[in-house]
Amino acid sequence: MNKKRVTQNKTEIKAVLTALMILACIEGVLWILETNNFLDEPYHWGNRNDIPFKINQCKHLFSNPIHRDKIKVIAIGDSKSERAFDPYTFDEYFNNKTISYNFGISGCSIRFQAFLIEYIILTKLKPDFLIWVVDVPNDFKDHENQIQQDIDNLNLPMASVHRNDFTGLNFEEKFDLFLLNMLKIYQHRIYLDLKWFIDEYHRGLVIAYEQYEGDNEGLHDENSTARFHKESGDIFLDTIELIENEDLDYLIVTNPHRDTRILYPPTDYLFNQLSSKNFLDLNGNEELVNNSLYYNSNHLNYYGAQIYKNLIGKKLDF
Repeated sequence: MNKKRVTQNKTEIKAVLTALMILACIEGVLWILETNNFLDEPYHWGNRNDIPFKINQCKHLFSNPIHRDKIKVIAIGDSKSERAFDPYTFDEYFNNKTISYNFGISGCSIRFQAFLIEYIILTKLKPDFLIWVVDVPNDFKDHENQIQQDIDNLNLPMASVHRNDFTGLNFEEKFDLFLLNMLKIYQHRIYLDLKWFIDEYHRGLVIAYEQYEGDNEGLHDENSTARFHKESGDIFLDTIELIENEDLDYLIVTNPHRDTRILYPPTDYLFNQLSSKNFLDLNGNEELVNNSLYYNSNHLNYYGAQIYKNLIGKKLDF
């Protein structure tokens, strides 16, 4: 009886050890694949799974062998950029020497965009050229809601993992992040049905054909008295330095505001530190004033996106 029990115990121990060895092997393989950038971004971004979708779609686009010799271009910004940068006609503008992707993410500004540039674009996507679209003054003003929105995005599970930042979390959240950070099996366990993303995103672009029917006063200047958020300005300049240290060519573009040129002196100091070849100011651009180029008071429609593309194209030399 005892011999049977001992034999059974040994069998159970062997089974457990075998299972652990198999799991360890799988875990090791996943670590190697991730280290070499072969794995997709995990879908652990909470209510912002549009972010890993864009990461993965862009990565697959750039890694496609048919695009091996093309100039890889990423445009990043907020929802205004997401609606304005048309990758398809941008590539046509340069006779398809480029392959481009719209990495605009709605509901984010400087600090979250800087995070995406540092931890995703430079390390995972590795473009040849970066177009960073900033919104003046919204990206730089000390506005509680905007700042909190960026903080919320940075506290999303995978954003915290990339930054290795566990601050401000309760025990349950810390434990979950610990598992996400340490176990690739746990990190890559979720696969989503992404058909609704595919329907909406055209290489990252969200297309709108509607035309804004509101009032248009004609182009006029407006002085913004919004309080400047110094940390956002510092993050912007630090990220520019990081981009330059990586020898990545780039262009900073300011968003148009339909019929308004917004004057915001605090950002003059930031933009004056950029060379003219790295800066394009579309704030108050006369070619982007007409209501028919916008689908609401703030966002360009598809027709406006074509003029927007031409203005950027004229600035670049590929």
